Amino acid sequence: MPFGLSGASGTFQKIINNVLRSHSSYAQAYIDDIIVYSKTWDEHLIHLRNVLQELENAGFSVKLRKCTFAAKELQFLGHKIGGGKHAPDEEKIAAIKRLERPKTKKDVRSVLGLMGFYRSYIPNYAEFATPLTELTKGKKSGDVKWGKREEESFCGLKKALCEATALNAPDFGKPFEIHADASDYTVGCCLTQKDEKGNYRPIAFVRQKFNKTQRNWATIEKEAYAILFGFKKFDKWLHGTTVEIVTDHNPLKYLIEKTPKSPKLTRWALALQRWSYKITHRPGILNHDADALSRLQTK
Repeated sequence: MPFGLSGASGTFQKIINNVLRSHSSYAQAYIDDIIVYSKTWDEHLIHLRNVLQELENAGFSVKLRKCTFAAKELQFLGHKIGGGKHAPDEEKIAAIKRLERPKTKKDVRSVLGLMGFYRSYIPNYAEFATPLTELTKGKKSGDVKWGKREEESFCGLKKALCEATALNAPDFGKPFEIHADASDYTVGCCLTQKDEKGNYRPIAFVRQKFNKTQRNWATIEKEAYAILFGFKKFDKWLHGTTVEIVTDHNPLKYLIEKTPKSPKLTRWALALQRWSYKITHRPGILNHDADALSRLQTK
């Protein structure tokens, strides 16, 4: 396929997806980067043979010097993957650590684009990034007004990324928990599971800023929205299982026990019926809510 055509990458991706379609349970590709993953060595040899044979049948070839075989850990699309976990690529994090303060609105957007790629590893990304995202508002370009608040945001994001928590692959043989919490300005959730020792292992973090209308919601509405928000974000992992929702807002237990009087809560209660869940109240310091998710153990 010739280089330079606007649709070349998309066309090639479609072709490689079709080639590997029958092997999608153990092989995935992004353009010409193919990753093959297996549980055992014997299984891996079979998977490799199948994928290489499929590529040969389709007329593709691979360069040996660009291949890595039998790796327990590897870099793939900006992430370090292995041992049932994934973390940001160390080279990318080193580059972020060396970033200089952005001077123009275009620079700020570039910085946020790079850091935002790894936002799933930062439980409170929204709070860190807010001062910087506000600099990108408006049509006027040019230099940005940089103050103490923006400097703290920039340095805080770099520090958080350098200390980013490795996330765990989901174990579909274990129950899932969503730790949900809402503050006055943001909503945050963590999808997590317990290991054999009872320690929490985070799988994914999500967080979102409230807009002006949402900030005026009642507390129970914000907390209820946190649950719906978490289910929507983690939907791909949660079908066919009963999820435990952990919240420090006790009135939410009545969301499934009684018909809410608020039309908004009624709509959300109906929307939540597509999932199987139970709500557990865990007060204050005992609750690993979204404000404390960065303290969840991952080792």
